[in-house]
Amino acid sequence: MNAILDHPANVGVVRSLCRKKAGRVSVVGLDAFTEPSDAYIWCGSHPEIVERVWDQLGRGLPSDCRRVLCGTPVLVDADTGVVLATAYGTRYCVRVPMDALPAALAVGCETSQRFVGGTIIDISREFGPDWVFGRWAEDESAWIRSAATAFGSTRPTPSPGA
Repeated sequence: MNAILDHPANVGVVRSLCRKKAGRVSVVGLDAFTEPSDAYIWCGSHPEIVERVWDQLGRGLPSDCRRVLCGTPVLVDADTGVVLATAYGTRYCVRVPMDALPAALAVGCETSQRFVGGTIIDISREFGPDWVFGRWAEDESAWIRSAATAFGSTRPTPSPGA
């Protein structure tokens, strides 16, 4: 049993990401890479997106939550196994508490995205209703910390700037 792959809150995320990666179901840490920087380059997302998810959004979490799920960089709460954020090619997605969803939409986060070639992805259908495409919004770190707490994370978060 894998806490990340088997968590009910991750069903949509796992299904979607593994489908994108030809069904390759796996979760690994950065130690799976010869060089940690390889994960920023070779996991199918723009390196700036991986940096946003892992280094900027992940900075506010209580432990190193960087993982690679089905070949995609994600942040996973260490206590619960809940996926909190994920790279998505040239975009990224964040889990937002339902009570904060109106605020996320008000600052420009979106639930759907039209990609080059015309494909439209509705991330709230793919991953679940508490997901949006990120927008480099100031509150995104707070939203994912709140989402972690809502799923039972018990680790204290570091103070800002830590």
